[in-house]
Amino acid sequence: PLMWADDEQALWRDPAEIEEVMRPRNLRLEPNVRPSEIPVLGGLLRQLRIALHNLVLFYANQLASKQGEVNRVYGEWFLYLNEQLQFQREQIEFLREQMAELQAHLRQTEQS
Repeated sequence: PLMWADDEQALWRDPAEIEEVMRPRNLRLEPNVRPSEIPVLGGLLRQLRIALHNLVLFYANQLASKQGEVNRVYGEWFLYLNEQLQFQREQIEFLREQMAELQAHLRQTEQS
């Protein structure tokens, strides 16, 4: 699910979700041939359908394999950018805390 950072309104994705969609099995197709209702030719038609489906699936799965590589590269970049976003948010929070401490120290110095 999408999550929003508290104050920066920065978009963030759960790394497990990104890793899940990167898996090649998500693009894999399987044959889905229903039996024919025709009594005499039903078996022959079913075998013909299976052969045609397998031919189409062969090329579709080749394409899916190539797309899987693209998804893997994009996924790795999303994970990297997600880590950078988290790191930058931590840095910003640290700097805010330091700035608040310095401002408090400056006020105390000015009052003295």
